[in-house]
Amino acid sequence: MVSDKKGWIEVVKGIGIVVIVMGHIVSEPLRNILYVFHIPLFFFVSGYLYRQPANVSVYLRKKINTLLVPYGCFLVLFTAVLIIEASIIGNPPSVICSYLIDSLKGGRALTGWLSIFWFVTCLFLTQMLFPLLSKLDKFKKHLVMIVSLIASYINGYFYPELSMFWSVNTVLFSLPIFYMGHLFANLRLNFKSYQYMLTVTGFLPLYYYQHGWFIIDIKSAEYGMPIVAIFFSLSIVISIFWLAKKIVKFQRLASGLIYLGSASMLIMYLHQPIQITLKHVAGLESELFRTIVTLILCMYAYFIVSQNRLLCKYLLGRQ
Repeated sequence: MVSDKKGWIEVVKGIGIVVIVMGHIVSEPLRNILYVFHIPLFFFVSGYLYRQPANVSVYLRKKINTLLVPYGCFLVLFTAVLIIEASIIGNPPSVICSYLIDSLKGGRALTGWLSIFWFVTCLFLTQMLFPLLSKLDKFKKHLVMIVSLIASYINGYFYPELSMFWSVNTVLFSLPIFYMGHLFANLRLNFKSYQYMLTVTGFLPLYYYQHGWFIIDIKSAEYGMPIVAIFFSLSIVISIFWLAKKIVKFQRLASGLIYLGSASMLIMYLHQPIQITLKHVAGLESELFRTIVTLILCMYAYFIVSQNRLLCKYLLGRQ
């Protein structure tokens, strides 16, 4: 039986990556429900797992290897494929130049095959900034997080079209979520799981009538109703934590989700090119089958990559 922290955390990540894949495939209203929590879950988990590094320079090198090296490799690979495709079908040079410019800019400029890549740079910047803030005392740290959250809402409400290099502005929202995950791990809160489930249930009637208040699309600086949306989102996330701890008791189900969790970053990079190709080239319109086939192909790709040391280093960020 899988019972250690790493096991159930991988189950959480497995659930999370399935939700992300579905979020890019399914239609409304299910898509709207998934967008309430699918990306916040990963920032919360990252904060939950964070431990203050003894050596910041070693920590920086590790994050560059695990996040930016695979990011750069996949970005170059997919951009090259898109440029070759554009050249074959006779697109003008301006289209090819736009691919190159958008790849360099990153963040919101990346669409289609590359649409999820903004998450990696946002996570990297969040993880780089947090150790510096950790040196502050508790009051100043809380104050910074409150100001950051307020600034993110100002961005979302008054400057929603703001597009910055690597989506730097999205860190304003991801950083407080990361911090909340870190607090949740360290404060060892005594709330029972059913309290979070009841919170989620209590919000459902309001969500039914005002679902627009709760959709969180960090890339587009859509953060929902201030405080209310993030509280609802994190209630779902913590409920998933509780669910994962129950799932680890069922070996076969847990093993599958743990494998998905281990492959989550590779699935994150590959699922958009695969599902878009399945839809527009293979003609697979069914959302359910496209989700299943996409996950199967991603897991097979992970199996292949994980067997090769060089591919592990550059595509998975594992030394």
